[in-house]
Amino acid sequence: MGRRDSMRNTLIFLVFFSLLIFCGVTHESVQCEEAGNICVFFFYGSGCLKCENTKLYISELEQKYSQLSVYRFEVYGNRSNLNLLNSLFDEYGIPEDQMQIPALFINDKCLVGEEQIRTELEGDTQSLLSTGCRSP
Repeated sequence: MGRRDSMRNTLIFLVFFSLLIFCGVTHESVQCEEAGNICVFFFYGSGCLKCENTKLYISELEQKYSQLSVYRFEVYGNRSNLNLLNSLFDEYGIPEDQMQIPALFINDKCLVGEEQIRTELEGDTQSLLSTGCRSP
């Protein structure tokens, strides 16, 4: 069963990256791994109040930190985005009872829920400004 899950996750990632390339999001436009750039994957649901509040907060941080590159993924109406979110939850070792939205992936961290994102994102951003970070 582990091999089957691994194959499923690999397939999901291949589909996701194929979609990114098809939609014009290439390595050149996702410059997250250069020093000083901070790449964030943000997952939310349309109509989710906590997600909307978090989106506003993230937008404020984007204005404050020009190095912050936020890629947004709506999961209620987009099954591919939901599959990607679940794959990232698995990859980051997030327990099933903590899997929720809003969720945000930055460097090697996953922040889950409005409160944790508001509490930790700006500090994480500041600490990564000089070093950059890997893309989630």
